[in-house]
Amino acid sequence: MHQLLELGHFNTDCDSAIASRDLYLLARKDLLAYMENAAQRHRLKKNNLDDVIGYCHTFDLATIIPILQGDALIAYHS
Repeated sequence: MHQLLELGHFNTDCDSAIASRDLYLLARKDLLAYMENAAQRHRLKKNNLDDVIGYCHTFDLATIIPILQGDALIAYHS
């Protein structure tokens, strides 16, 4: 989301989106280390399901972003 907002083509006034961006900016130097603070990380570890953490923190996987224009979704190519 941070990168999308930096492009200047998108904006948000959603409190949770703004809070998540602030949290990302705080933790971006080492996201995986920061995730050690998250309760969900420890629940996943306890159940041997934490192998998804690295994948979930992989950047630039999507090349198309869906955008709602009126009643239709259109593809924005990044």
